Amino acid sequence: MAAKAKTKTSEHRGSRRSEEVLARAAAIYARLLQGEATRAELIAAVRTELGADAYGAAPEDSLRHDLDWLERLGFKVITAPGHRYSLTQVNPRFPVPLTREHVEALAAARRAFEQTLYHKPIESLVERLRPFLAPALRPVLEREPMVRVEIPLLDHAPPSEEVLHKFRKAAHEQRRFSFIYRSPAGGKARRHTIEPEALEEREGHIYFEGYAPDYGQVLQFRLERVETTSVEILPTRFPTRRRRATPIRYRLSPTIARFGATRRFPNHTEAVLPDGWVEVRAETRDLFWAGKILLKYGEHCVALEPPELVKEMRRVVTLMAQNYGL
Repeated sequence: MAAKAKTKTSEHRGSRRSEEVLARAAAIYARLLQGEATRAELIAAVRTELGADAYGAAPEDSLRHDLDWLERLGFKVITAPGHRYSLTQVNPRFPVPLTREHVEALAAARRAFEQTLYHKPIESLVERLRPFLAPALRPVLEREPMVRVEIPLLDHAPPSEEVLHKFRKAAHEQRRFSFIYRSPAGGKARRHTIEPEALEEREGHIYFEGYAPDYGQVLQFRLERVETTSVEILPTRFPTRRRRATPIRYRLSPTIARFGATRRFPNHTEAVLPDGWVEVRAETRDLFWAGKILLKYGEHCVALEPPELVKEMRRVVTLMAQNYGL
C-alpha cells in the first residue's frame, strides 16, 4: 500500500532532484527574459526545453517550487493577477568567473561592432551577461577599451532589415532567394535568383552572395541596391555546397614586402624571387574585390593569375591613365 502511495505522489509532482529543478529554473528564466508569461506559458516553455515529462500530472505545484528556487538563486519574480509572472531583479548568487581581460575583450568587441549588423545581438549579450559579472568588473564594460578595433561605418541598414531577415531565413532553410537588383552599371533593374551563401560587411557596405544558377557562378550584391518589396523566398531547395575559391598569384616589390607580405587572402603562401620581389599564392571567393585590394598596392604589385584578374587590373589601370591624360 505504501508503494502505491509513493507512485501516486510521483504522478502529481515534478522531480525535486536538484539538477532537474535547476534545469527547469533555467528554462523558466530564459522564458521570462522575453517578457511577462502566464503560468501555462512557463510550463509549456519548460516542457518545450526539457521534454513533455519535465513535469508530472500537477505541474502547477512543481512550478511554484521551481519559482521559489529561482528566487533563492537571485532571480526575483513577481506575480500579477491571473497567474502572470515577470522577472524584476537579477542578482545571481553564482557570478560567472570571468577575468578583467575577458571583460575588456568584450568591451572592445562591443565598441568595434556598434555600427555593424551585430550591434543589437552584442548589446543583448552584454546586458544578459552583465548581472553575472562580479560587481567590480561591471564598470569595465563602459570604459573606452585599451585596444581599439576600427570597423568602417556601414550603410544605413534599417530599411533593409527585412531583406537581411529573409536572406538569413532562405540560407537557413536552403531555399532559393529571388529579388530585383539595380546595378550601378547602367542603372537597370533586373530580377536575380540565387542560392544564398554568406553575408559580408566590407568597406562600409553590406554585401550578400550566392550561387546564381542562371550564370553558373557565385555573384555578390550590395544590400542597399535591392528593391526591398521585391524579395521572395522560393520553394525550390538546393543542396549544401562547399564555398568556392579561385587561386590567385601576384608579385609585390621589395619596397613593401622586404620583410614578408601582408596576408590579405586565405591560404597565403609566398616565395622571394631572385630580383627581391615576393611572389604570393592565395585564394579568393571574389576576383572583383581581389583586384580592388591589389590596386591599393599601386605600382608595387603585379597580378599574374588567373587571366580574369589580370584582365581586370589592366582595364582599371588603362582607364586611370586615360583619366590623367597619359
